[in-house]
Amino acid sequence: MKKLLSFLLILSLSLSLTGCGLYNLFNTTVPTTKEWKTEGQVDIQSMVNEIYESVYSKVEAELYSSIYDQIIDEYSGGVIDLDRLQNLIYKAVEKCKKVNVGVSNLKSNINGELVTSATGSGVIYNKEELTSQDYSYRYYVITNEHVVDEGEAYKISFEDETSYDATLISKEKTIDLALLYFDSNTTYETCPLGSSSDTKVGEIVLAIGNPKGDSLFGSVSLGIIGGKDRNLIENDGSINMINKYLQHDAAINAGNSGGGLFNLKGECIGINSVKYASSDIEGLNFAIPSDLVKDYIEQITETGEYIGTPKFGIETAAVSALTAQGRIEYNVPSDLTRGVVVINVTEGESCDGILLPKDIIIRADGIDVYTAQELGVVLGRHLIGDTISVTVIREGEAVTLEITFIRKTD
Repeated sequence: MKKLLSFLLILSLSLSLTGCGLYNLFNTTVPTTKEWKTEGQVDIQSMVNEIYESVYSKVEAELYSSIYDQIIDEYSGGVIDLDRLQNLIYKAVEKCKKVNVGVSNLKSNINGELVTSATGSGVIYNKEELTSQDYSYRYYVITNEHVVDEGEAYKISFEDETSYDATLISKEKTIDLALLYFDSNTTYETCPLGSSSDTKVGEIVLAIGNPKGDSLFGSVSLGIIGGKDRNLIENDGSINMINKYLQHDAAINAGNSGGGLFNLKGECIGINSVKYASSDIEGLNFAIPSDLVKDYIEQITETGEYIGTPKFGIETAAVSALTAQGRIEYNVPSDLTRGVVVINVTEGESCDGILLPKDIIIRADGIDVYTAQELGVVLGRHLIGDTISVTVIREGEAVTLEITFIRKTD
């Protein structure tokens, strides 16, 4: 009855504002909007009552619901009542829970036996039919790299305790993603990867995963997108300028890693990866955007490798943030007000052997550098293998260097 009342209210308002567009849904002959304006007042209530008598009382509930949904979307700009919102959540949860799996990382113990060393979550994103007589389907799972890191074997599990041996296809530490597959004769659901770029701050999202492993398998939490294109602070206090995350407040805990972040359409828009946790932090959770996930899957599928995102591999401090003692320590010229000082260069990264500690970067790839933010802009427009020009102040002199972005060798 609430749905009907909501329908009638919105319908009444819509008719008074939008004219006769609604009647096309029911194939009814009525005056046009123009004719209404010339013929005078229309008895909206009588019209609503007639529609109720001719439509609602003569159609199946399923058809009525379909018409209701269409009218809500078309005439109210998608504004919905709480009952319908609740139903959207029910449907999304029902759909998305079916693609949630457990991912177990197995390693040898001191006796040489394979035992579970870590557990996480994953999302079945694709399947293909097999011609093999042993299995009918191959299912593909996306999860976090840190879930499968250093594993010797892997298992995929379901809520009913069914499990399968899994094969690792690829893992990429720089973006914390990994791909696995398992073969089965059972038909399982797959989940479409949505567009993370289309998400909006404030959009309702669901996090589904397995906190604490099998004991809380398929746990669901509700939240909203709190921010987009977020850079995270690393353990050493530096800002990761490479990866951009979706920030949300749907609760995630140990075991949720690799699980999906879903919208109410039932699309996976992110893979949960990181949360900030301390006594003064709450609700700061981060997911790898689905657009990056799709890019990773596409590159692995087509070429067998991930070209990846570039890194300078340096620790820096902005000149403007240095104390007087810091300027002396890093030999910063007295008249220099911009740039970043190189504090440390990571061995095996792109700048190893090219930049030196105490170099002051003032220009990179045509961009004047004031803070690490400008270096992040440079990284965002290049791939591994690209070469850029960097100008530094070294021992009081301006020096221009060429840096080629490489993958760090383990």
